Amino acid sequence: MTDNRRNSTRMNIYQAAIRLLNDEDIEKITVRSIVKEANSTIGGFYHYYQSKYDVYRDAFYFMNDYFENIVAINLPKGSLWEKLEYYFSQYHLYNTQITSFKLYQTLTKFVADATITKKT
Repeated sequence: MTDNRRNSTRMNIYQAAIRLLNDEDIEKITVRSIVKEANSTIGGFYHYYQSKYDVYRDAFYFMNDYFENIVAINLPKGSLWEKLEYYFSQYHLYNTQITSFKLYQTLTKFVADATITKKT
């Protein structure tokens, strides 16, 4: 399998999981429902991910990549205010058009749960 096809399969699984998240709570989403939505296989899923939560963790990596490789290199050469204004406009764009607000809420819950787990 070529790298492009591997990346395409992984991205299809990821995008299917995000689409499902727009309609259902993460607790109700199953690996089986993700692969059905992605038109993939259980084996294909487990080739890339260990659980459904790993798919949503990928969102952190995609977000980080977006802000490092798109937003950061395009910051305007102006005042701090202009840079902040640009950054937050891109943040808003990312959360409303590139991903979904429900994904943002789910990721925020992951971070909060991980923080609580580390403290206990």
